[in-house]
Amino acid sequence: MRIVQEKKFLCKIREEMIMPNMGMYDSMDLEMYVPDIYQPDVYKIDYEKLKEKGIKLITFDLDDTLVPKRTGKMPEPLQPHITKWKEMGFKIMLLSNGNEKKVHDFAEKLDVKYIAEAKKPAERPFQKVLDMWKDEGIEKSQIVHVGNSIMKDIAGAKAKGITACLIRYVGKQKKNVILVDKELKQELKKKNMWQKHHKNQVGDQYYQLGETQFQKVQLWR
Repeated sequence: MRIVQEKKFLCKIREEMIMPNMGMYDSMDLEMYVPDIYQPDVYKIDYEKLKEKGIKLITFDLDDTLVPKRTGKMPEPLQPHITKWKEMGFKIMLLSNGNEKKVHDFAEKLDVKYIAEAKKPAERPFQKVLDMWKDEGIEKSQIVHVGNSIMKDIAGAKAKGITACLIRYVGKQKKNVILVDKELKQELKKKNMWQKHHKNQVGDQYYQLGETQFQKVQLWR
């Protein structure tokens, strides 16, 4: 049921927000769907590198990024890692399309700020993040958003000029597939911008901030 709902949501995004006149899109337009960072999970991200690059705020998607939506249980490593990232100097918050109660409860456990029912990839939630942290002098160039959806997290963040990190679904997934609209996938492949983000397999070209998928893909081609 979750997969079906997700596919319907992606179709709605394509038809209403992203995909009209796709034939007119050039490589620069499609770059918004290619993550700046791509890692198997939130624990493999090079946070030292983020700090070196001037990142001050990390916004995390919740469902299937930090916590498996299927179980709703917080993974044991999450809380100590959140504490560790805070100690490194990062501001942390949740930016989730999930319902208010659920996101509030997790934000309270993790002692972080949050935005619930965000309706990513709309511009409004990302602008709200900027507004929330404006008084602390945090600009969009100092923010990274981490999520598991190319359509909602990556495109939403990059459209606002925010660095975007793609990870795989947390927890046990049958194929650990990152869903993406079929037509968008074809357009990315045509321009050599789709490099195995769709499924987990040997030779996946994970990369950190400042690296590119094309540098990594050469290692296994």
